[in-house]
Amino acid sequence: IAGEAFFLHLQRTIFAPLGMRDTGALRADLDEPRMARGYVRARDRPGRWQDNFDPRTPVGTGFGGLYSTAADLDRFGAAMADGSLLPAALMAAWTIGRNPYHRGVYGLGCSEVTIGGDRIIGHSGGHPGWAGELMVWPASGWRLSLLTNCEPDAYFAIVSFAKQLFSGADSISRNHDFTRRLAATFLAGGAGAARQLLAAVPPGVRPSEGLMDMVALREIHR
Repeated sequence: IAGEAFFLHLQRTIFAPLGMRDTGALRADLDEPRMARGYVRARDRPGRWQDNFDPRTPVGTGFGGLYSTAADLDRFGAAMADGSLLPAALMAAWTIGRNPYHRGVYGLGCSEVTIGGDRIIGHSGGHPGWAGELMVWPASGWRLSLLTNCEPDAYFAIVSFAKQLFSGADSISRNHDFTRRLAATFLAGGAGAARQLLAAVPPGVRPSEGLMDMVALREIHR
């Protein structure tokens, strides 16, 4: 539509104007300078880490897969927070939630959630061995930019902590915190202690099966 290659268009219209010098479509199969590798816990070799490179993974597209830094993500988030990224009408159309999903309301490539009266916009993304998050509080200008290149245990914990620190707990952070407590109880006291805690689960809280899987794989790895 723009009459130029997709990545050149992104570079000219978004990355360069915002000063995002470390963002682009890199190739994981090449020795790109300063690019972090992604790692997962090896399933068949406890205690070993495995490179997450998959030759079938495409170079970045409109769907995702670009490489960046936390500083560059923050530059993008700052433009979202102060409204300079797009004209006001387009910014509203892009960020307003339209379709409910488990983490909030999804819009045209941007998610929206309200916690403790605060409106938070942004997006998360991940793949085995990578995870990222950009959260923007437009009313205050607060921002969280987070990138990891390993299993997402700490990533989920940091996102949950940040939401509660700034705006309070939501169902996802409550589920996350209870699941971590449940896993710690099991590891310290066995299945009986975990069942007792599970029997007293607070109303509306649902343990995360995915997080339990992660804890199990972490303990096997250790």
